[in-house]
Amino acid sequence: MSKLDNLIEFENENTSLDFKLEEYTKYKTVSLIKDIMSMANADLQGDRYIIIGMKPDPVGRNIVGIDTLIDSASIQQTIIDNIEPEIHLDYFAHHYEGKLLGIIKITKCENQPYLMKKDFISQNSSLKRGEGFIRMGTTQMRLFRSHYEQMYAKRYRSHKFSGDIDISFDRDNVVTQLNIIRKKIDRENLPSSLQAKEIERIIEIKVKELEYYNNIGLKRNEDYMDAMSMMRIAQYNLMGGGTSYEDRSITTLRKNLKNITKTYYDEDYYYLIEKKSEKINVFIKNIGSSYLKDVKLLLKLPKHKNLLLAEELPKKPNNKYPIINSGYPFVEEFPEHYEISEDLGDLKQHLLVKAFDESLRMFFSSEDENDFYLDIEAALFAANLDEPIRKNIRICVGNTG
Repeated sequence: MSKLDNLIEFENENTSLDFKLEEYTKYKTVSLIKDIMSMANADLQGDRYIIIGMKPDPVGRNIVGIDTLIDSASIQQTIIDNIEPEIHLDYFAHHYEGKLLGIIKITKCENQPYLMKKDFISQNSSLKRGEGFIRMGTTQMRLFRSHYEQMYAKRYRSHKFSGDIDISFDRDNVVTQLNIIRKKIDRENLPSSLQAKEIERIIEIKVKELEYYNNIGLKRNEDYMDAMSMMRIAQYNLMGGGTSYEDRSITTLRKNLKNITKTYYDEDYYYLIEKKSEKINVFIKNIGSSYLKDVKLLLKLPKHKNLLLAEELPKKPNNKYPIINSGYPFVEEFPEHYEISEDLGDLKQHLLVKAFDESLRMFFSSEDENDFYLDIEAALFAANLDEPIRKNIRICVGNTG
């Protein structure tokens, strides 16, 4: 005997089972909405059924049957249009002892409470947006505050996280200590150093030219610029451009040389932090038995004199356009440490997640020879955690791996 036949033959109406004599015509839409919503909000596990074509009878079974079956899609659309969140249901035919019955099966009622998403007005009655109903036994009643509290408490218990989280520097293995070899700053190849060499080369040429002019009796000083240079400078200024080093006077070039570090600060920073830094990411794996909801990762990184941390994704110098949605985590500086945070969304069981779309840029200099380490406090916050999950990971910086 099938489960439906067993319900029809032996079960009485209860919280999960309702009998209806006639189908839900368009004049009974309010009843359809209330009946399905009430059963979906019922405090029970498993599927719920409305069997149409049976007359409730305390003595025996009064199986009347129906002539035809209303289109299932019309019932589903009515529920979708009027109730939120979505209720999973189906309406199908079932034959029992030569009688045609209509079966409304309601499943997966895991997102209570189900409420009216808009006002619904019919000829004889109406429902208001936000209204809700619940079935208890064979009785249908309006939702009260106590019902809401029970539903939210039940949902919280069912989604409460149990288990643990791995936080690692490695994608394939649980590596909680990262060993970094410190790097010497290659000052000779810094953009500012390269530009300083170029300016010195041009000054040397101009000084020799100046000596030549003075030796042949054409008195010149270090502010001198020839006619062609002055013409090009005028054109550059008119077009809003810069002036080449070759067209500047020796006096101006000496000032440029003196301020070279300041002038090329952005270029030097980009070179170090983007070209020479360590690209560091962390990986999160949920090894628990349930998922984590609305997860946020927070790393507390101590400061160190030999650490240069990019607080945002470095922008290439002379790029006029801002970097939008870079994927770099949010970095906030404090007197003794940095806080690095990222929203991870929901974290499913046994799923490995890379914390940052863009890895952290960290440059570790070798201004002294002492090894050092950075103990990072990692905290994972989630909507279904009573307390954050806390882990410690470490970066060790030395002269050898």
